[in-house]
Amino acid sequence: MITLIAYPPSRSYLFPPTPLALVSLHGDLQKPKAGVLGSHNSATGAPENHRGEAVELEAANFFNSIAHIALASATGKHPQTESSSESKGVQDFVPDPSAIALSASDARTNANGGNASANHDKTKVPMEAAMWSKMRPLMHGLGDVADTWERFANALEPTPPFHPNTARLRLAALILPMLASGFFTTSYMFVKGLTFAIGFGFFGDPIIMRFVHWLNRHFPNWRKLLEIRNTILLGVPTNAQLTLTLLRVGEAHNAPLPPPPRIDHAPPNEIADIDSEDLDTTGTDGLLGATPEEIAAAASYDPSVAHQTAGGDIDASKAHKHGKKGAKVLNFFKTGVKTVVEASLGADRLKATVGSEHARDRLGVVTKPHEDLTSGPVDFKCRYEGKKGHVYITSTSPRIPIPTVSFTTNSNVEKMGSVDAAAHEPLDAKWTIPVTDIKEIKKVGGFGWKAKLIVGWVLDREIADGMEIVDRSGRVWKVTAMPLRDELFNRLIAMGPQKWESW
Repeated sequence: MITLIAYPPSRSYLFPPTPLALVSLHGDLQKPKAGVLGSHNSATGAPENHRGEAVELEAANFFNSIAHIALASATGKHPQTESSSESKGVQDFVPDPSAIALSASDARTNANGGNASANHDKTKVPMEAAMWSKMRPLMHGLGDVADTWERFANALEPTPPFHPNTARLRLAALILPMLASGFFTTSYMFVKGLTFAIGFGFFGDPIIMRFVHWLNRHFPNWRKLLEIRNTILLGVPTNAQLTLTLLRVGEAHNAPLPPPPRIDHAPPNEIADIDSEDLDTTGTDGLLGATPEEIAAAASYDPSVAHQTAGGDIDASKAHKHGKKGAKVLNFFKTGVKTVVEASLGADRLKATVGSEHARDRLGVVTKPHEDLTSGPVDFKCRYEGKKGHVYITSTSPRIPIPTVSFTTNSNVEKMGSVDAAAHEPLDAKWTIPVTDIKEIKKVGGFGWKAKLIVGWVLDREIADGMEIVDRSGRVWKVTAMPLRDELFNRLIAMGPQKWESW
């Protein structure tokens, strides 16, 4: 362990690298779950347009699959209760309950002769309240676990500008006492010491509590000092802190990080490049005891592999079939909702012209088909008070030595591709805020989360959100319909000297 931590080049020798998707749980060569080896660091081997895309999509689909399984369990869906004779009739008219709403669980209770109403089931309301109350500390705990995991990863593989050796050597130094004690500690001493520690933890409460009270009186912050982020992982960032640091470094050198790539087409089903570094071996043995031909066959594309499961019951459980007539019902419902949504969006234009503030916030939030969403890193397409324009950033100026953020309706911004401070007045800025005067930045949306889901489902378009900027005097500047809202947010929090706090 000391060698792996303190000397990173040893990792490729002690653990020869191999694409994860090519290795089974038993260490044998296997066909990637995606049917092709399109990426090296993903569990399924799915192809990707840019590095990290497959891993990110795997995480999202993992969560969605867990949610679907939990929903299917709550609604009582099981393949053994659905025979082939029920494929026609009522079953063909209704959609899958697990695909539309959690309320199907109440429908199952009522269908079995029970009563799922809150008036009859006295445990319904208190259990829901208890679950939601306990969800906050659970989610905080999950966040702490994720942060600790990210800190360990960044400690073992630090990224500049963080020091490449400090955290790794600190971790390796913690294992040195274990190595030294291993020379003179017998198994008897280890077992006795372990059982004493367990017994003292169970029965030493009077002594432990007196010691804790003494610490609380003399060292009120001793619990914070014992947190792993303040001890062995001191100075090691999480991924969010690392990202913010890199953003600040880029802004300090007038070289902002570019936005992530926006690729609309699906990645091709092509085999990823494999060289000797990706398929390393130990000694004279071949990879996983396989020949080059077997490796090439495993990495080649096979469209049927991605749909293979452990049995027919699993196929029936994960199927999202609504039946032909059920699909027609859903399409009819979708068409009707689409008509209502389009009419509502059209009504927003009329309401905005007569001064409705909420209607102005919803103007332009639904992007047009095949609309060019690329902008930045200096100017960003958006709306202010319902009017089309650009938010632009100026970073240098003889008259304004500090960065500023402004809004203009002048279309010359898009034609020039960039904005300098000399063009500040000619562009007729509606408002200008120095970045150092920004007190709060808040992400907002024109639609609520429910309406956003419905509109995105029926229109199959991207929903552009907005942002509120609050200065030190309390004035609020709200821009909406900004496709690259997150990119502007990243630039604003990285430019000024402020230390931000999320809440």
